[in-house]
Amino acid sequence: MRVKAFFKSRLQALHVGLVWLLLTISLSAVEPPEFRLYGDFAQERIWTKKLLERAYARFAHHFSHALIDQPKRISVFLRRDPTSRGVAGSAAYDRNALHLTSNLWQNDRFRRWIAVHELSNLLAARYGSQGYPSDWWSNGRSPFPIYAAWLILGDLGYAQDAHWLKQSYQAQQDHALFWHLHERYGPQLFQEFFRLLRLDKVQLDQIGKTWPHPDAQRAQQTACYLSRAAGENLAATLTRFGIGKRPHDWHLRHKRIVFIPYTIDAPKIDACLNSLHASPP
Repeated sequence: MRVKAFFKSRLQALHVGLVWLLLTISLSAVEPPEFRLYGDFAQERIWTKKLLERAYARFAHHFSHALIDQPKRISVFLRRDPTSRGVAGSAAYDRNALHLTSNLWQNDRFRRWIAVHELSNLLAARYGSQGYPSDWWSNGRSPFPIYAAWLILGDLGYAQDAHWLKQSYQAQQDHALFWHLHERYGPQLFQEFFRLLRLDKVQLDQIGKTWPHPDAQRAQQTACYLSRAAGENLAATLTRFGIGKRPHDWHLRHKRIVFIPYTIDAPKIDACLNSLHASPP
């Protein structure tokens, strides 16, 4: 019996190892997207393209999975705005495009940050879903892309850029949440979160009120899948970091959208987790 059990355990270990090998092969076989740069700042496109290529590789390293919606090409539009006193950017999911704007485009921490930030926004939608909660994930406050930019810039050797980002945002509760989750679970939490959203074909932008309105149902579903990825109910953690409360600068980000506070409900997360666990794989 001991011999039989030994061989059974060895076969199970071999199966797990084979699954991981096949997953690694499938991910390594995915070609990275081609970055094409347009618009102003012709000379500065060179360093920007190299940065985005390296940043993509690090984002994929941390968050890639076998179900990603891999873009073949990402268009990057650089625009000179003489009236600008800083940097601005956006990501267009439907066109696989980044739009980056400033009065100048030198290779400094502000422009490296906004480029990696918007790339992270685009890839989070391609790896997981569109329509993450506007009050604690994206769109203006942007805790996840700021966390991702911190992680990636640090990987690329821009330690001072990463330190500057964390120092600038860690006092804000929703931003601090993502560094807390990173310290507790690592980036693998978000990799699994993205994978589960893809696996179940969840589109967060189709849940509740029209995005970017804050919505309790969308937040609950996001919390459910984060909890599923973590292997435990994260309602208490999310509540402790102020999720569901009106962000202090909401009126500056979304002047025409009234913020209605909501609660991340632990029993509802439990029910969501139980229903997911009861579903066939």
